[in-house]
Amino acid sequence: MSSNADPIDLARRLIQLAICLQQSDRTSEISALCLDRSNSDVAGQFFEAASRYVTSQDSLVVSFGGIETLMLEGLYHISTGEMRLAWLVFRRAIGIAHLLGLHVPHRRRHSKQMPICLATLWFRLIFTERYLALVLCLPICVRDDSFMDDLNGLEPQEQLERVQAKLTSRIISRNELMQRDRCANDLTYDHYNVTKDIDHALKQAARSLSADWWAFPRLKDAQTNAELKNMTSKVVLQLHHYNLVLLLHLPYIVPRLGIGSTSQGTQDYTNSKLSAMFASRELLTRCLIPVSPNRVSASTRGNTLKVILAALALLLAHLDSHRLGRDNAFDHQRLMDLLMVERAIQGLESMAQKHDDVLCFSAVLALKRLGNMEATAADGLDLSVWCEPSELMLLECLVRDEKDTLILVFPYVGNIHIVRQCHQDDAPISEAASSGVTETTILNNDLSTSSWPPLSFWPDLAPITPSLGDTQSTIPDDHEIHNSYNLPSGDAERVHMPAMPRLLLQDLHVSDGI
Repeated sequence: MSSNADPIDLARRLIQLAICLQQSDRTSEISALCLDRSNSDVAGQFFEAASRYVTSQDSLVVSFGGIETLMLEGLYHISTGEMRLAWLVFRRAIGIAHLLGLHVPHRRRHSKQMPICLATLWFRLIFTERYLALVLCLPICVRDDSFMDDLNGLEPQEQLERVQAKLTSRIISRNELMQRDRCANDLTYDHYNVTKDIDHALKQAARSLSADWWAFPRLKDAQTNAELKNMTSKVVLQLHHYNLVLLLHLPYIVPRLGIGSTSQGTQDYTNSKLSAMFASRELLTRCLIPVSPNRVSASTRGNTLKVILAALALLLAHLDSHRLGRDNAFDHQRLMDLLMVERAIQGLESMAQKHDDVLCFSAVLALKRLGNMEATAADGLDLSVWCEPSELMLLECLVRDEKDTLILVFPYVGNIHIVRQCHQDDAPISEAASSGVTETTILNNDLSTSSWPPLSFWPDLAPITPSLGDTQSTIPDDHEIHNSYNLPSGDAERVHMPAMPRLLLQDLHVSDGI
């Protein structure tokens, strides 16, 4: 590049290199670059240079090329798990887009003199900003859906993306009204009818693509870079779709305090529970991929929150369903679901250790604790679980013990209360039992200890020794899993768990994307 090159072009290339280095986790790819440091360190240096000297200067980014570069900067933050920083960058980019008139439809018309398609640029801004606002429980800044006006000439996948962007806005509006009505005790907003309308629209959007398109592609079968790019784009879009389904139905998995509906006590939310569990399985199937020996552990964390919420949804659904006793039909899928949750926890644990990630570390502790409670409920302990939305979104998980109540705080979901139901013939909980809860809490804070059996007792999802060059393996059919395993559990007040060595597992690769 010449010495008089445009700073924006230089910054764009540096950030592109940083993203590529960050996502290049093949050992052979890293060694071929002959870097004297890790690829993540070099990626961070490139990104820091572009950010400090170019993208942080408003006068240099007030252009269509500047907006595009800021979008790349935001995507870098997403892939490192810095969702709030990404949201700030995209908000700034949208502000610049407003200054340049991109919010006016006729200003976005394609011109041969313009190397960037302005309509696509505007849509990508809206698409990603809405996704970030949804997962961070923040309002969106652009409610205009004019990108839906002309779908003619677009590929089916592009049409699906536009429908997803519009429905994301509707989910955000529903969440805001649910929160507002809860505070104001307004019983007029029929949130669940709105939820069913959005769910129907998501189903109709999915039907616009063939059944073959929704199959999980085997990335290792790609023969060319173009095929790999198309397959990756498909997986990213599938992940986003199933994530929308999960976030839409997640508030209804367990009873929710004060969600502003007169029918709260009688409304049947089984459909939402089933939809959330289905979406969670699809997400974990695509995010948790056994990795070959020639691939190091994942260097990106773009799917961390998806994995956490999917695992949470499965555990909550089974915990709440145990109250049905012998009529619990969800039990047929329980062991397979718990296997996927255990693998998700192991992947989060690995990522927490590698990146010192607070969200992953706290999620491991909270999910393990929730898994313990689910196991005790499966053994017959009568537990009541309900959810209370939190006023402030936290990007970490918290665990609190309050007498007979366990409170878990998760992003997007809020405060989850798990209470032991006391019956007349129950003995009062003694101080010794209360101290037992404390001991359990301390024990569960050890990431090398799990109340579940090691995965060596479970059937493998993929061969223990994959062939060289294998980058992906799919989960076998249900008939390949022998449902002959039981999860141990103990008394609710005092659970004695012997120390166990760290579990030896295949590395898990959490694929990137939004």
